Amino acid sequence: MDLKKLKLCFLELVVLIITFMIIFITNLIYSVAWTNKSYIENESLGGSMSLSSTYDLYGESLNDFYNKEDSLNILNNTYVELINNEKINYQEFAEQHLTFIGDYKGALSLVDGYDESFINQETKGGIITPLKSVQIGQKELENNHLEEYLSEGQTFSKDDYTFSDDTIRVIMGHNYKEIFKLHDKFSAYYLSENKIECEVIGFYKENTNLNLAGNDGVVDDYIVFPLFNLSESQLSEKDFYKFLLLTNKVEGFICYENLRECNVAIDEIKRIENKTGYKYNIEALEFECPNFNENILEYDISLIVSIIGIIVFILFQILLFLLYRKKIINTLEFKSKKECYIYMSKILLIMLFEVVLSYSISAHISIYLFSLLGYSDAGFIYLPYMNSIIALTLIIIVKLIFIKIKKKYKKEEG
Repeated sequence: MDLKKLKLCFLELVVLIITFMIIFITNLIYSVAWTNKSYIENESLGGSMSLSSTYDLYGESLNDFYNKEDSLNILNNTYVELINNEKINYQEFAEQHLTFIGDYKGALSLVDGYDESFINQETKGGIITPLKSVQIGQKELENNHLEEYLSEGQTFSKDDYTFSDDTIRVIMGHNYKEIFKLHDKFSAYYLSENKIECEVIGFYKENTNLNLAGNDGVVDDYIVFPLFNLSESQLSEKDFYKFLLLTNKVEGFICYENLRECNVAIDEIKRIENKTGYKYNIEALEFECPNFNENILEYDISLIVSIIGIIVFILFQILLFLLYRKKIINTLEFKSKKECYIYMSKILLIMLFEVVLSYSISAHISIYLFSLLGYSDAGFIYLPYMNSIIALTLIIIVKLIFIKIKKKYKKEEG
């Protein structure tokens, strides 16, 4: 083989390697970005996360925060930011039990405790029994359409959501009918040792379902009452009771449909924390929701890179075709231009077939390598193996056909 032919062969090899690497790298980039995009937008990964603070965990204690002159304003401003934020789906509710004062004669299933020792406990404040209860915000009550499931009585009015020192109104689950009647009143402790009067204004039908923060639950064993708002005049008078009430309102739940929404919510909580000064436990949120950095492999950018890669790949294939053409013209002699065009057309078809196969191989190899990083289940890993083997087999067949064509024309020349 002379130097000229050797040089052409070397150029062919270089072009083949470059074209394969271009399409391999762009496929890898696109595979990573597409998988990342699919994963963070997967609705099956939706859920909810509860908000909590770092007070009493480390740094500033809850009492230290309460003793700040503007602590109630900080809490109220935080609440306003949460409910007015269009980027997050904030749900306010709290499983804050009411502690019944008096001789309890109901079932253990209604008690917020695991055995009978929680029933009729004797304390300095009298005989008490903690009962299962849930406080929900006005928006959550409306979204669940619980007024449609009342067996008797009425639902909460707008005024019921404004805290009153006199009487709070409650709606009871079906199983409370055994010990309470409509319009009954009873005394209870709410938020530690704050004594309040409760009035039963309704009962829910049996098996009434309540969906809060993406979780379904039957309210048969629960007392439902509002998560109260404080008026401006109430906010001006500071006491620990109101302080605890507001902490319940800012430590609700954030619902999300996929991991992108989850990460957006965390970013918003960080922004709210910086703006208002309320110290949320960001680490706990990030633990519940893995933080994908979409800027590393932005899907749209990766798509553009892949398209550019394909264009460059095609250009290199054209270059390869021109090298083949030069090599063929220098090594073969044709009787007519028609014969030359037919031969070159066959070579072009073979190359186009090779383009598809090499693209398929590089794509599957990139997917396979990506799957090894743990982004795919075990069953998916074997698919690129099979497709790559099939593609390689077809390329070998095409090469053999190409060699056969070359031999045929050489034989005819002889």
